Formats: sequence, structure tokens, C-alpha cells
Amino acid sequence: MVASEDHQRRAELQKMAADYYRLGHGDLTHVNVPTCVKAFASQRVVQVTVGALHCLAVTDTGRVYSWGDNDHGQLGNGLTVVNKMPSVVLGLPRLPANAMGNFRIACGSSHSVAYL
Repeated sequence: MVASEDHQRRAELQKMAADYYRLGHGDLTHVNVPTCVKAFASQRVVQVTVGALHCLAVTDTGRVYSWGDNDHGQLGNGLTVVNKMPSVVLGLPRLPANAMGNFRIACGSSHSVAYL
């Protein structure tokens, strides 16, 4: 019975995962296996964080990307509309390589934070 409940919960989570474009694929298609996010195909992602309905990622070049729900401006792009694909958060300085180890990102339900 526990396995059945666990299986049902996983199915529910997989179904919800693509809502608000949280997977970063540009559509609402649900996937059941890990899938490459094309926006990062030629980049090295060093951090990812997930909020309730949005995501942030940092590349090894120090750029911060955001995507997903944006009702409260949590993507940091000055708008309040959903972002279907990862896009660079403008207004943040690019960090030198020696600062990357101390740089962190975090998401909550309606906010995002980037800090050193």
C-alpha cells in the first residue's frame, strides 16, 4: 500500500512538473525521464535551485538564468509574465571566476535571491 501511494505521488509530481514552464523546454509537455534543457546545451550549469513554480540556474561563466512562473516578479527580469525558457537575469554583475565558489542562488514560493 505504501508503494502504491508513493507511485501515485510521483505520478502527480511528474504531471505537475511542466506546469508554468518549470522544465525550461518552452512548452507544457510533461516528461518522465531527465531531459537536456536546450538553452544550456553548450554551457556548464554549476547551480540550480527550484522555487514553487520557477527555477534559477548559474553557469560557470557567472551568468544567472531564470524561468517559469513570474506573477510576483520573482524571475528578476522586471516583468510579471511567465518565462517559458531560461533567460539571463540582467542587472547582475558577471562574477570573476575566483568569486564563483562563494556565490549562491535560492528560490522561495514567490521570490529569488542571489548572494555572495
